[in-house]
Amino acid sequence: MRAAIRLVSVKLEAVQSATQTHAGRTSLIVAAAPNSGDFLHAIPCSAVGTRLDDISLRVAVALRLGVPMCAPHTCICGEHVDSSGTHGLICRRSAGRHIRHNAVNDLIKRALASANIPALLEPSSLSRDDGKRPDVLTVISWSNGLCLVWDFTCPDTLPWPSAI
Repeated sequence: MRAAIRLVSVKLEAVQSATQTHAGRTSLIVAAAPNSGDFLHAIPCSAVGTRLDDISLRVAVALRLGVPMCAPHTCICGEHVDSSGTHGLICRRSAGRHIRHNAVNDLIKRALASANIPALLEPSSLSRDDGKRPDVLTVISWSNGLCLVWDFTCPDTLPWPSAI
């Protein structure tokens, strides 16, 4: 058994070292991580958000396998987009940023609601000096008579190689 595990480790190391790009190596490391395929066991259900539409599934599979997703081109922000298509996941002008931001804020609000803590999304009554406002505000006091406010920011939807 140990010999088989050692052989697999040697083969995995050989494949990773033969990979041409840092992104390719990162993809292999992530794919080999424990529980990395657990998403395959999720039951597709629109009500709980585990059902992907066709485009999202295509993007997820392409990212997982590290295959080309699009033709190289120039983004509307002026940056070069390579065939991996990952620029759209970090571009400030991507429409998907707002959808992901709203989905996480909705998840936070539902988590608070499941703990019987009423909260407001995007409260217009609060604003900072720079004109920004928090994403979620609890209706009841949280600590020392003050409400809890939450602001979610996710600048990049892909893991940084140093985090792996």
